[in-house]
Amino acid sequence: MITELFPSGRLKMYLSECDIGCDIFLAHIKNWSTQILEGLSFLHSQSPKIIHWDIKYDNVFVDSDGMQVTLGDFGLAVRVAEGNLVKEKEPKGTPEFVTPECYDGEYNELVNIYLFGMCLLEIVTGEYPYRECSNGIQIFKKVYTGVKPMSLENV
Repeated sequence: MITELFPSGRLKMYLSECDIGCDIFLAHIKNWSTQILEGLSFLHSQSPKIIHWDIKYDNVFVDSDGMQVTLGDFGLAVRVAEGNLVKEKEPKGTPEFVTPECYDGEYNELVNIYLFGMCLLEIVTGEYPYRECSNGIQIFKKVYTGVKPMSLENV
């Protein structure tokens, strides 16, 4: 896969290095969210559909003026045929972002939407979801039982 150059690097680094006012930051979030969702729409329109698997702001890249973003790091991406479920014994990706259905071992491309929501939470709060957990087992227990990340309290 070939993508264009994004000289400002990862969104995580971009946000840590610049001081954006609150009003401007909210406008940027709306713009970035729209672009990420357009990217997901493209992935879901492919045949077979593509599950990115690792959507987080470490894997969103930003151009030099901070206005354009794109999804990157497709190393865990998988294709899934229309109407089929992916069946995996072990969930992929960053534990803080794994969807509840992935722990059951059957899921489809809609897991990308959950991943986007967690990525958006990460952008808004500046911290990984479930940061309060010290290991993957604690994260699993919270996700699987429907306990929301504590970082939601910072929104």
